[in-house]
Amino acid sequence: METISGRNPVIEALRSGRQIKEIYILRDGRGPAVEEIKRIAASRRIILQEVDRRKLDQMASGNHQGVVARVRPRSPWKMEDILKKEKLSLLIALDHIQDPQNLGAIVRSAAFFGADGILTPKDRSAPLTETVQRASSGGWEWVPVVEITNLARTIDEFKDRGFWVAAGEHKGQTQPWQVDFSTPTLVVIGSEGKGVRPLVRKKCDHLISIPGSGNLESLNASVATGIILYEIMRQRKMEQE
Repeated sequence: METISGRNPVIEALRSGRQIKEIYILRDGRGPAVEEIKRIAASRRIILQEVDRRKLDQMASGNHQGVVARVRPRSPWKMEDILKKEKLSLLIALDHIQDPQNLGAIVRSAAFFGADGILTPKDRSAPLTETVQRASSGGWEWVPVVEITNLARTIDEFKDRGFWVAAGEHKGQTQPWQVDFSTPTLVVIGSEGKGVRPLVRKKCDHLISIPGSGNLESLNASVATGIILYEIMRQRKMEQE
């Protein structure tokens, strides 16, 4: 069995239908999230135990927020989980993001804005650990995160499927609202230190920079991802109105 810790991650695991054996909550724990966990657990007849903090600390590392669930391990996401979607229109490709907190935050934004999947290289990237899952605050349950071998080749494959490719690049000449995101789009986000690699950059149709008025040159990778995804959602919602 695996563990999921944190209030939102456990709530989203329950909502997604994840197979959960039992849930442990802090004795005398209070709040809307705790009540929601109890309600859904009762409706699904999942064992729920109230325990002391020491027990929870032994079960999970990091800030468990007084909630830990034991779940059946899920098979790793595969490319088929992305390709089987009916209307595939928004993907995120990560060019060697190495900070698990950053990766988790990107997964959370992807889930919030309805991305169809995230592609991340197997090598020199943050491993898909419990830390990433917890940082995604439940987004992990909804967005396939697929490990790939060669990002440049994968980009070519999706371009053949009709995707346009836009990279977040702090030296780019195009701002997000200047790009037409009505077509299927693959958003490339570079690593925290080096950004998008030259080989990958050459394959992009747009190099997007986010303008600011402060003293810093660039944004955190997860923040930049959220801003670009918001602009994509904004444009597509306007088209529907």
